[in-house]
Amino acid sequence: MSKAHSLLFYQTIIAMLLMVSAIGCRSVDRVAEGTPEGISGNLPLTIEGFELFESEGILVYARDEASARNIATRAEQAESLLRETTGQDPSRLVYFAIDSFHPDRQALHSRAFQNSSQQWNMKNRAISFSGSQGVRKDSEMGNKMEDSLPRILPGLLETPEPHPESFKKYGVAMATSDGVKSGINELIDFGIESAQLNTLQRILAAPIIVIVRKVLIDVLARVEDALIVGTHLRGRAGWDEDKIQAVMTEILDLESFGEQFRSSNQSPPPSP
Repeated sequence: MSKAHSLLFYQTIIAMLLMVSAIGCRSVDRVAEGTPEGISGNLPLTIEGFELFESEGILVYARDEASARNIATRAEQAESLLRETTGQDPSRLVYFAIDSFHPDRQALHSRAFQNSSQQWNMKNRAISFSGSQGVRKDSEMGNKMEDSLPRILPGLLETPEPHPESFKKYGVAMATSDGVKSGINELIDFGIESAQLNTLQRILAAPIIVIVRKVLIDVLARVEDALIVGTHLRGRAGWDEDKIQAVMTEILDLESFGEQFRSSNQSPPPSP
């Protein structure tokens, strides 16, 4: 093959790889001064270390495009579920992408968790679910979960002022995917250390840990969906609290996850 043909071949391969990598990559734009109100919602462009991004109709406060894209993708999935389960269209709602390196990460998560606990009883629901899976509230693992939950569960932050009345009072705040995975791994590692497993037991427990990690990720995804759907529905005519809670409970379907947890714990690693 001649040098010219070789160069053309590699250029073609690179172009194809770029095309493939672009497929499914949603557009994200930083909202700038002068952006039409129909796109920006006339919201503040910066707030608490975040900048306002727009991603295919979804508004996200984030520190970078990657974080905004991550949250917008997850938000869009939940909004699609809203339409599918209720036939309702999304309200005007903002999202917050709390990345692992935000200097005020802990304070933002704590505030978001407190707001969601007040609005949706999030804290008691989470503790009740973990208790149903055998995690005692007063145990070391229970204390660890209570400390970790605000960093991995979605919450609510006040929609920045000034904003049009058409926007919800609260926006949905979520940890970016790397933060969620880090929080889950931290919980699992703590559980392993607390169990004081030896090397062989850890090897034997590895398949169970994989299942537990997957179930936890699935649970958190369902919680995100339920919180987003509930936030969109709150305050609408014909949607009282009982009706909204019924939809959220259906989306969560925690009983099925409880069965997965129980089945994964039926075969503990034997002592060597």
